[in-house]
Amino acid sequence: LNDLPDFAEQNPSSELLARFVFRRMKVLLAPYPVRLAEVMVSEKASSRAYYSEGPA
Repeated sequence: LNDLPDFAEQNPSSELLARFVFRRMKVLLAPYPVRLAEVMVSEKASSRAYYSEGPA
């Protein structure tokens, strides 16, 4: 992850990874009649990060 331009200046934390995945998936899903509600990244069973955006 550290080699990706999105993480060049920041630590690839779970929170930032969830935002990264959400934004990439939102672009990939744009041609389809769906709405991405939320992304959850889990490091382990007790450690999760969620990312969502308001209604499009």
